[in-house]
Amino acid sequence: MPSSHRWAQTATPQSIAGRGHRSVPRAKKSLNPKPKTRSRAGCWPCRARKIKCGEEKSSCNNCTNAGKACNYTVRLNWEGRTRKTNAESDETRIVGSSGDLLSHPEPSNSLISSRGVEFGIQCQHLNQTHPECALSQRPPLQSENVEEEWQSSGSQIYGYDLGLEDHDIPQNDDMSAIAPEMSVIERDRLCRDNGLKRTTNCPMALEPGGYYSTTVPVRISHTLQPIPKELLNNPMNLLYFHHFINHTARLMTSHDCPENVFRSVLPQMALHSPPLMHLILIYSACHRARILNHPEPKYRISTWMSDVLPSLREALSNPSFLDTSDPQDPSLIAPLLTALMFASLEIISPAIFPLLISWRVHLQTARQLIMVKGGLSRLARQPDGSRNRAVLLVSRWFAYLDVMGALSGGIGAELLLGAYDDDGGGLWLVNRENEEELYGVDCALGFSGRCLPLLARVAELAGQCDQMRIDAATGKIVPDWKPHENIRQRAESLIQEICDSANMQLGCTHTSQRSSLREDESMMGQIYSTNKIYHWAAIIVIAKRVLAQLPDAPIVQEMVQRIILHLKGQQFGRPMGWCPVFPVFVAGCEAVTADDQALFDRCISQIQRYGLHHVDASPIMHKVWETGDPWETMIEHQFLA
Repeated sequence: MPSSHRWAQTATPQSIAGRGHRSVPRAKKSLNPKPKTRSRAGCWPCRARKIKCGEEKSSCNNCTNAGKACNYTVRLNWEGRTRKTNAESDETRIVGSSGDLLSHPEPSNSLISSRGVEFGIQCQHLNQTHPECALSQRPPLQSENVEEEWQSSGSQIYGYDLGLEDHDIPQNDDMSAIAPEMSVIERDRLCRDNGLKRTTNCPMALEPGGYYSTTVPVRISHTLQPIPKELLNNPMNLLYFHHFINHTARLMTSHDCPENVFRSVLPQMALHSPPLMHLILIYSACHRARILNHPEPKYRISTWMSDVLPSLREALSNPSFLDTSDPQDPSLIAPLLTALMFASLEIISPAIFPLLISWRVHLQTARQLIMVKGGLSRLARQPDGSRNRAVLLVSRWFAYLDVMGALSGGIGAELLLGAYDDDGGGLWLVNRENEEELYGVDCALGFSGRCLPLLARVAELAGQCDQMRIDAATGKIVPDWKPHENIRQRAESLIQEICDSANMQLGCTHTSQRSSLREDESMMGQIYSTNKIYHWAAIIVIAKRVLAQLPDAPIVQEMVQRIILHLKGQQFGRPMGWCPVFPVFVAGCEAVTADDQALFDRCISQIQRYGLHHVDASPIMHKVWETGDPWETMIEHQFLA
């Protein structure tokens, strides 16, 4: 029986031709079509060119061969896919130098279309490990336990820092300080035109792995918005602000953990305080000039300095200047941060200011402000029971400068009396509230909360003995001086407490959840080593300055070798790292072999090379090796930490 389907019968060419109005049915599509060569997970330049990306990291072969900047950043399209109308009418929102939104036609074949980001394009860049995070407004500074939102929130790229020299005002072209995105070839050509040469003697920052080995995007978190007009109207100021957040602040702590207060709290406070902002810019300019081997822009720095000293004088002469109805008002803390920042600047760059004012003067200013306000504990406590992070920063920063300054000795070495009880807070500073804070390593200090009051007691005891063992007239050690029996007992008891504290450490509580296990292990190893060598250095100070031991005494050399063991096991002093100066200096002065002395000298030199310059430590250490005199007899106003 014939089938009812019209094509069921066998068809011949003749029969098909007889049905002129009918056609042969189309062949079915293959279930496994040949894959297209476009890239959906590759870099943006390859996707823009509609070619297959090899997805090599950090730069794919296609971009390397074409001399293009490879870019794997995440981009989000909030408006969905839209139909393109007219290429000539497409516009890009660009932030001009004055901060105003300007409209410019987008070229059909431009760097913008192939790489997506031009100078100041307003776009959303989310941390790849936190895709769920959305834009947020600037968070309040009162949040103590909130992980730093600036790391996981949106950000805006204003252009790129190529590492070019700041020729200082008025010669420097500030409006061109931040460059648009460009290819590797274009960047090298611009660097050559501006005299930026990469030779065998180039600064470490330009070497492979250095900060400026590639273009640095000037990326500012939305948590730091709105940016002050002083930064938006001058790209050079914005570049320095970004450099501080992205590079300088990383070197101001023992390790750059997710809650680095110098990268989050300090910049947020500076947004409310022009003098503090100017000090951040000065700090950044000095650091950037040093790592690039460029002269410091002294005229620019002098303009920034114009309102810093007057603000401190006003805060001291008129204490009511700090009194506000809101206990959490930033103006309560900004003058203190300004004084501490000023003291730190005098320590690392004493030659940039026309007036030579000792760092001890600025630290004394901070002491007076703390006492005027009745201590920091009252300011730190908030209605919800948490503690103000800005006040915590002031407390820790002041404590470090105060204690390490007293340990450095010299003229005017003193401590804020009553500030360092066993809990690390005392009458004036913010106290440690639990065992974790007491024995956990403080990222801003480099050692545990328990170690802080121990170091303060060491400084106090050593200072008392220095007045007796160092002849005020000659500056030499009194021959055959020995401590009284009660001082010796106090010293031996303090050594035992230091040993107990060194063996009780909980590590940093800010370990990033985004880092790998190997990174965590490496970081924790350095944290523990840093904490221990501060303890061992404290024992050396007691043995030498209190118990009058000789450099070859067993207790001294045992502590020196312990510190050497930790230094060899960790990457202290590497280009993007941090080095505990005081323990290295104290142990280095007591090193007796040439190999040990070379190790300590190398550690100090690395610090000076990558940017945080401690000009006093190295010459004094060499003088100790040459003369055999104790280092404490050579100190006047130096800060050795």
